Amino acid sequence: MMHASFETDKPLAPVTILAEQEKKIVVKYKGMTLSGTLDGFDPKTKTVIDYKSGKVPWTKARTDDHGQFTMYALLLYLTEGIPPEELTFLIEWIPTEVAGDFEEVVQFQQPICVHPFYTKRTTQQMLAFLVKLKTTVKQMKLLVKKKEL
Repeated sequence: MMHASFETDKPLAPVTILAEQEKKIVVKYKGMTLSGTLDGFDPKTKTVIDYKSGKVPWTKARTDDHGQFTMYALLLYLTEGIPPEELTFLIEWIPTEVAGDFEEVVQFQQPICVHPFYTKRTTQQMLAFLVKLKTTVKQMKLLVKKKEL
């Protein structure tokens, strides 16, 4: 709902809107199907944005550790040949709170404030992530084989 509102005249929060919204990337690499959906991407500035909301605060350190961006770096490298060092990653976090006495109803804290956090990735980080990904897939396949026996 929040993301759909970014494509209207009245978005629910004053976030940065990039050229391509909900950019879906699917690529086959060495027997693996890798996929991801970037909340926003600008091919000119090579900026990737991810919108976050929630009660747990985002910080620069949390953004730097966010593995989702490393996956996006890998996807963009494999599909568009963009080295990770050329990309800029941005999280825009909007704090939320429980609305009144209803635990299941969540709303943006008022006044609505968007907190931006920038980070970068390196080729070394991307390659380390790829090794971890390949190892995980291999372990998952072995586990499935064991279950079938």
